[in-house]
Amino acid sequence: MRIPRNDLCPCGSGKKYKTCHGKTSARGSVFGFDSDALQKLEAMQQQRINHREKYGHVKEVIHVDHMGKKFVAVGNALHVSEHWKTFPDFLRDYVKIVFGKNWWRNECALPESERHVVVQWCFQLHRQLKSKERAANGFFPITMDGPTTANLLLGYDLYVLSHHSALQNRIVQRLKRRDQFQGARYELFVAATMIRAGYKIHFEDESDPSSRHPEFFAEHPVSKEKIAIEAKCRHRPGILGMAGIRQPIENLKIGLHRELNKAALKAGDYPLIAFVELNLPKERLRIDDASWQGEIRESISQIGVGSLGKWPFAHIIVSNLPHHYGLETQPDPNRLFYVSDLINPKNSIKTPDVIAGIEDSLHRYKNCPTDFPEDFRQPVK
Repeated sequence: MRIPRNDLCPCGSGKKYKTCHGKTSARGSVFGFDSDALQKLEAMQQQRINHREKYGHVKEVIHVDHMGKKFVAVGNALHVSEHWKTFPDFLRDYVKIVFGKNWWRNECALPESERHVVVQWCFQLHRQLKSKERAANGFFPITMDGPTTANLLLGYDLYVLSHHSALQNRIVQRLKRRDQFQGARYELFVAATMIRAGYKIHFEDESDPSSRHPEFFAEHPVSKEKIAIEAKCRHRPGILGMAGIRQPIENLKIGLHRELNKAALKAGDYPLIAFVELNLPKERLRIDDASWQGEIRESISQIGVGSLGKWPFAHIIVSNLPHHYGLETQPDPNRLFYVSDLINPKNSIKTPDVIAGIEDSLHRYKNCPTDFPEDFRQPVK
């Protein structure tokens, strides 16, 4: 693998490789590097390419081992432990770090059935880990069931937003509240999805009551076009800490029009993409039965158009992430996504391939690093 001459130089100078360490002398040899150093730079470049292909535009993990401890940088914060052998080890603790030691201690003091669902996920994983021995590669041979996956991906989405300086305290506070967890968790997922797609996140002043605000604005990395993003989650009784009795599967309706009508109120002067989470068990949305897609289209058709006959949305993205319906030690339920193009939107997206990029990001949703990447910053011997 050779470093493309028009790519940024891996040395971090900000210059193109061909005008930096890719210069050649009159005799054609690479200027400034011996062969070992050049091989290391090429390996670093390939690692970055592999990281981008698997995890999207998420910044690489920054870590170092020192005096028997692992140091991990997240945004402008540095965390340390002697117990983090793998990246999931770190993520399990990172959830506790973000939620806060006192909050976590208070929840653990409650009877298990009364604890916050995030704490329940953690204890379910702990039961699995206690029954296993860590393998020679540092991993535990556990089943990635629904609770384990939900806990791991919550930690990763928190990490992604923090690492990109986009995790707001208001989201963390909402995550801690049982009655607001569902909506806050989905907003976290949507923001992480847009970051993976390469967008920069801009939040509005939620304390300003003079106008309606979308969840956030996403700025395209190349065109700089701003897109309004709204995230809505169907709340269902008895699910994810919500009060009430869980309904039988046959009584569960997709019914998106209420959530979409609320999202439509946020339509302003920018293209609006609405993300809506169905919050349904996998038995309700089977991959081998596409009838649910017709239900989604019917719900979308019930959304009214504006006075000029234009749709308030540029696109609608429907998801179903049923990790929390999964049973302990049973395989994680499959996720589903549905992307709808709308004719004649009020504000259309001008940048091409936006939805294709977001779809790629959605399909990377469960891609989470399983180990700390190799550190190429050690001196060449």
